[in-house]
Amino acid sequence: IPKILFSLDRRQKLLHPGRSLYQALLDSVTLSDENVKFPIIHEENKVLLQVEICEIEGGIFRLKIDEAAPLRERYKVPDVLIKEPVTRRLIISQKEAGILVLSNVNEDYKLQVTANPFQIELQSKTETVLSMNSNGLLYFEHLQPPPSDRYCIYLSHCSM
Repeated sequence: IPKILFSLDRRQKLLHPGRSLYQALLDSVTLSDENVKFPIIHEENKVLLQVEICEIEGGIFRLKIDEAAPLRERYKVPDVLIKEPVTRRLIISQKEAGILVLSNVNEDYKLQVTANPFQIELQSKTETVLSMNSNGLLYFEHLQPPPSDRYCIYLSHCSM
């Protein structure tokens, strides 16, 4: 396990602040009573990720990012939450080319999603209280087949 952690850390250290390689696909936003979902894509490896944002009672915002079509389901730590938190509806208060603004029902908070490069800002009144990926350092380690399977996929002629 330390070897895996080391290699992940080494890849993370190769990132430098700058333009993010992720782009939000804001034409595919889905809005429900529980959350807002939209895909993002890595411009180089073309891996599609799913972003889910919701507001939880008490002015808490939850952001989840996962692969849109993973090779297998990711491990999720059990028993962290006693029950799923009660969510509040978010509304789309503004949608322009490349920008989506979500507000909570009371409009105390606004989430501004910028498509290219992908970035999220949480604002309370006019003050930015949280900024995600503002330095372009988002890095999502997508699931990949084991090296032997990867070799077979690239060559397309492995015997089973």
